[in-house]
Amino acid sequence: MLYIENVRKKMYAIEAYIRLI
Repeated sequence: MLYIENVRKKMYAIEAYIRLI
């Protein structure tokens, strides 16, 4: 469970980073 939650947070961060560019 914790691993999946961590992955979701990473994907969200990556998406926000891409939007910044």
